[in-house]
Amino acid sequence: MIIYIPTLNRTRKQITYMNLPAAIQKIVVFVANEEDTAALKHKYPEAKFMICRKKGIGKTRQYIIENHDYKNSGPQICMLDDDLKFFTRRAEDISKFEPASEEAIIDMFNTIATQLLDYALVSVMTREGGNRAEKDAVNTPCLRVLAYDGSIMHTEGIKVGRLPVMAVFDVALQRHP
Repeated sequence: MIIYIPTLNRTRKQITYMNLPAAIQKIVVFVANEEDTAALKHKYPEAKFMICRKKGIGKTRQYIIENHDYKNSGPQICMLDDDLKFFTRRAEDISKFEPASEEAIIDMFNTIATQLLDYALVSVMTREGGNRAEKDAVNTPCLRVLAYDGSIMHTEGIKVGRLPVMAVFDVALQRHP
């Protein structure tokens, strides 16, 4: 699985990237315009980059799906918002959260990869509302962490950037096997 972080005008501080364990940072690709890519390369020289000239997050996500290296990287694509902090449930009260350990974050991405073997679209529950759910949920809004089986997206003709807003919800409503 390759993890993409689409970003725009946030070259000073990449919150998501800095909150990822080094092992996960190695599979991250920043997706940005030329100007932001140049600044990000200066700040994060170890990172990988994909230049995208598309305007809007939906079109940018579609660009990622269309330009992902399926041959060398496989079909699993994960896209993260660029301002994420990661949390896990507290052992003594699962309705409350605490900052996630590196191990928990790595486990989250392993779980996403495993779930993508059975589902075309996988997401991670947000803290908001997550306090009311005690286990994995199916058919909840997908926000912030989006993972796709890109080969199914291609085969089924599923597009991310069809609408100017709410593109993620549109993807979830399109035909999935």
